[in-house]
Amino acid sequence: DTYEQYVTIAQTTSGGTVTGTASVTVNGHTGTESVEIQGVDGTAVADGTYGFNVQTSEDQTELQLGYGLTEVAIYGGKTLVLQGSTESGADNVLQAVVTDSTAEGTSGSGGIRIASGTVVLASSKNAYTGATQVASGATLAAEMGALGDTSDLVLEGDGATFENRGENTVFGIHAESGSKITLTGDLTAEINGGTESYINGNVEGDEKLIAQSTDGTALSIHGANTDWHGGMKIDGAVVTADDIASLGSGDVTVEAGENNTGALTYNLERADSVDGYTLANALTGDGDVTITIAEGEGSNVFAFSNEDGEHLTGRVTLNGVDLSLAEEDAGNRYALAGSTLALGAG
Repeated sequence: DTYEQYVTIAQTTSGGTVTGTASVTVNGHTGTESVEIQGVDGTAVADGTYGFNVQTSEDQTELQLGYGLTEVAIYGGKTLVLQGSTESGADNVLQAVVTDSTAEGTSGSGGIRIASGTVVLASSKNAYTGATQVASGATLAAEMGALGDTSDLVLEGDGATFENRGENTVFGIHAESGSKITLTGDLTAEINGGTESYINGNVEGDEKLIAQSTDGTALSIHGANTDWHGGMKIDGAVVTADDIASLGSGDVTVEAGENNTGALTYNLERADSVDGYTLANALTGDGDVTITIAEGEGSNVFAFSNEDGEHLTGRVTLNGVDLSLAEEDAGNRYALAGSTLALGAG
């Protein structure tokens, strides 16, 4: 926690609540103090500002005053390394606003690295622009807006966990095998410039992943994500999946986007079951969808689970797919009702 224990300075009566913001002066002093934050090697990486902070209690009946770290300005090209404490009573919440330094000689894009333990970024005013890295075995939890304008979310491997607790935006995702993303708030990936993003770890939760791009930059999602129920929106990005459950079980919207680049591709091996594959996601939208099932042993039967009114209206390409349009296969007919169907090899 970046603040000393709060003390109550005002309290409502008769069921009232406290709202709004305030600046604080105590005995004529604002309490502002600047310090240099150094890494373990003694190198300066950021400037910290201490001061008074006012917050309301959880039930909004008390106005509370604390003193502590209010802002961290990371130097350009530097990374602020944070470690979660396991000591009793430590909540590991960074409430201070994290920004890039704008001071002469240290200005530029700065990043954050969670080296160990669990750390919570709490401020919706965060505005840093460097990468956000989570080491193997570490956990980062981000409240709404707390990722600022981070250029990249990097989960380095086994046990690296990111908990998205509110709406956040990143400008790249690189999640290695063994990592985990938990969505309890929508996460938007604005990916442009042609550098592929990927999620090789697990995704879980009840909220949405949104992949936006104006130039068709790719996002690949690997493996089955059976505990992800929030669905996905593709807006101009090119998303590739290699498992029938890569996108979980929620509804998926595939939008071509402003430059007509949005697309979804499934590249699947043959199914072990004679019944083949049934896609749990209802697919809709005007973007292109391609489903390819490789040659080999096993079943190439594929079925959509769309309901009446859930239609794809773009181009749907089927490669090596056995798909029925019989009356009893209503999900397939609903999905393809407004689309242009192309049959590829196989």
